[in-house]
Amino acid sequence: MKTLVQSFMRFFGSYALACALLIGLFLLTLFGTLASTKEGLYAAQKMYFESWYLLQPLGKLRIPLPGGIALMTMLSLNLLVGGFVRIRKSKRTAGILVVHTGIAILLLAGLVKHLTAVEGYVRLYEGEQATDFVSHNQWEVAVRELVPAPAGGLTSGTEWVVDEQAFRGIHGDETAYVSSADLPFELRLRHFVRNARVLPKGPMWSSDYPVIDGFAVMPVKPEPDEEFNAAAIFADVVPKGATHEVGGEQAILWAGENAPFVVSRAGKQFAIEIRRMRTPMPFAMRLEKFTKEDHPRTDIASVYSSHVIKIDKTTASETPVHIAMNEPLRDKGIVAFQSSWGPSNARPGTRLFSVFSVVRNPSDRWPEYSCWVIAAGMLIAFGQRLLAFLKKQSQNRQVESAQ
Repeated sequence: MKTLVQSFMRFFGSYALACALLIGLFLLTLFGTLASTKEGLYAAQKMYFESWYLLQPLGKLRIPLPGGIALMTMLSLNLLVGGFVRIRKSKRTAGILVVHTGIAILLLAGLVKHLTAVEGYVRLYEGEQATDFVSHNQWEVAVRELVPAPAGGLTSGTEWVVDEQAFRGIHGDETAYVSSADLPFELRLRHFVRNARVLPKGPMWSSDYPVIDGFAVMPVKPEPDEEFNAAAIFADVVPKGATHEVGGEQAILWAGENAPFVVSRAGKQFAIEIRRMRTPMPFAMRLEKFTKEDHPRTDIASVYSSHVIKIDKTTASETPVHIAMNEPLRDKGIVAFQSSWGPSNARPGTRLFSVFSVVRNPSDRWPEYSCWVIAAGMLIAFGQRLLAFLKKQSQNRQVESAQ
């Protein structure tokens, strides 16, 4: 048993394994970058970096390779065994231990981001304001009560949200039930399609899904870039406590429609829609001015940035912030980057919008902290070597003087 443990420690703490894992990560990054041009960034990220294994295409062959999670898990174990357990602990190795601690913080930051981070975007025209950011790939069904507005018409009141986890896995005639004590009806969701078109049903094409009010769902192959997908789902509004056989008011909810499905119950009106998941930010962003400079005699942007006002939700205080490619907005665990603009085919004089990539990541600052720890460890390690060298040189000079 002791020999087995020693063999385990030698293997997982070896420099050879560390080098092999680093080479594997390099190849994975190379293959993933090349694949993102064909499969899309999101699909490549899931296949190469957020998987335990993958089948890498090579001509007609499919070569099994470890995924990013497997390699990072092995690298973390290698660091733990080789950098903390097997290493000799003394004053001479203090700097190395500090360096390994910094690397461990960096790896932990990646794990926390993978498990807890929420990513999305905000798109604003000048003068517009946002309090939430929108997911690229996650969907939700929202039920909003419509209440009279002071200036006339209707506005959004209380909102109920059904996360994609509640209906993502439903297939065939399976049903996801949504109910709330504050809603005067029950919502049944069926037939979730990640990318679809909703078209008038005619004799020229058939659909595997129900036809409602003359319209049917035509499934479309999901786009590599998730932001171009338009999900659809079937909704059935039934009385509360109704049995499964009892039907209600049915509709096809589609992300590409211009208006939500509206029902009236108990003297109130409710709007129901499927949309990309929204995550609230601890502040609001208002775009004051978007600036874009093109390369000479082209319509290709060379520099673009945004002047925004960050509005604190608690104090209502306003802070001007300039956001550019390498100058993100950072506040309360939220990071907003300048990522793009549009419309892409805009002609001179067309009103432009600014797009910000937004990440809610608790470990956002951890890589910076790890760099400081690693730098401190390297100073200690090289400082010890320098002091030892200077001490030896001093001793040699004393010996030479005595001779």
